[in-house]
Amino acid sequence: MDQRNCIKFCVKNEIKCADAFRMLTVAYGEATLDRSNVYRWYKMFSEGREDVNDEARAGRPSTSTTDEKINEVEKMILANRRITVREVAEDLNISIGSCHSIFINDLGMRRVAAKFVPKLLNCDKKQHRMNIANEMLDSVRDDPNLLQRVITGDEAWVYGYDVETKAQSSQWKKLPHEPRPKKARQVRSNVKVLLTVFFDCRGVVHHEFLPQGRTVHKEYYLQVMRNLREAIRQKRPDLWKNKNWLLHHDNAPAHTSLLVRDLLAKNNTLMMPQPPYSPDLAPCDFLLFPKLKRPMKGRRYATLDEIKTASKEELKNILKNAFLKCFEDWKNRWHNCIYGDFVKLYLHLGEETAVDEQTPWNGVLCGKVADIEQTHYSSGSALVFHFHTDWQRANNTGFRGTFRFLRKRLFRTDGTKVSEAGCDYWFSSENSTQRRGSFYSPNYPSTYPHDVRCAYTFEGRPSERVKVVFEHVLLQRGDLR
Repeated sequence: MDQRNCIKFCVKNEIKCADAFRMLTVAYGEATLDRSNVYRWYKMFSEGREDVNDEARAGRPSTSTTDEKINEVEKMILANRRITVREVAEDLNISIGSCHSIFINDLGMRRVAAKFVPKLLNCDKKQHRMNIANEMLDSVRDDPNLLQRVITGDEAWVYGYDVETKAQSSQWKKLPHEPRPKKARQVRSNVKVLLTVFFDCRGVVHHEFLPQGRTVHKEYYLQVMRNLREAIRQKRPDLWKNKNWLLHHDNAPAHTSLLVRDLLAKNNTLMMPQPPYSPDLAPCDFLLFPKLKRPMKGRRYATLDEIKTASKEELKNILKNAFLKCFEDWKNRWHNCIYGDFVKLYLHLGEETAVDEQTPWNGVLCGKVADIEQTHYSSGSALVFHFHTDWQRANNTGFRGTFRFLRKRLFRTDGTKVSEAGCDYWFSSENSTQRRGSFYSPNYPSTYPHDVRCAYTFEGRPSERVKVVFEHVLLQRGDLR
């Protein structure tokens, strides 16, 4: 209805239909009416129509999109997020078209693939990541030349053949006459060598290759540290003389071993912290290795010597400006980790809606739709989210969404609660109302609380057995013990 009102407004103000369609696309994005519908409504309003509602149509009213059916569909989706439209339609005995309409139009849902990330961080690790970023920003404010003294490094495999990216394999063609180019599925080769690189804002300080048949263990990395110190003495005599350079590497076991830490402590080597599972805050991961490997993708190197020669050549081809930009980008990434524009969610408030800086939050959203969990539920009758923006003038369009108040009974465990204070439930087949039913974790579908132990006990008659089906499970890896 909103879009029809907008079209009617454009007609009244003599705005052309093409311009009206363009304005709707900017305002509503993917939810914009298709072009044919926009032009159809524009024509009807131009001919004098005033009503924005659909005209009454012949036929009996739909019985598939009632509030009761919509609630049943929503309950099934919340119980199993991977359920298909066909399965829901068959269970509720409604048409697939009506079921799909409920999914899209009434519930505002769409099916998306899970985004692959190296590690799912819990709230504590996210807070630790923010603390380190804040600490580094404070250090840079106190000493503006700090990053000029940092030497960072890491290891990465370089392959005899690495599959080229989708962008690299793209090519021009005449539309629509020429067919789309094709390429066969390929995999990386087994011929590979491990490259260790250390660099600063002036360029590469030290690099070496892992000898064949060896692994990166504490003894090997200890020798790498000794070689790095010698390279600094020769290539960065100013840092070596002042003994004020800082080392940055990730938290791999070999890097943090007692043997390596003893060497660094003995030589008074200062360390820069690295948040765990945060490659986006490691210069080697977000700049050096992608820049090194990209030109080598799609090429074949038959021997280890050829791989080593090509790797050293690509390292030389990286310009000094790229290293300077990398360290500036590193600082900006710390800033974005703390001060970027974001939404902070408060899901476990009970009936209280007042929050302050001391109120524990349950999630932070930033980036694009693909980067976040879209649907969130309160554990009580209140939900609050705060929108934070930083001081930067350049901003994006923000966000839009939908909300709905749901009945708590949709997520009520059908057993008998043992005590009001705990989360233990008792299910007995002697009770005619509990012979079948549903059970939920505390606060489901919102996040479950910290440090709880819940017992769900099912007791049948002597002639019976118990069947339990987990329709949806999403636990932190550390919780699976």
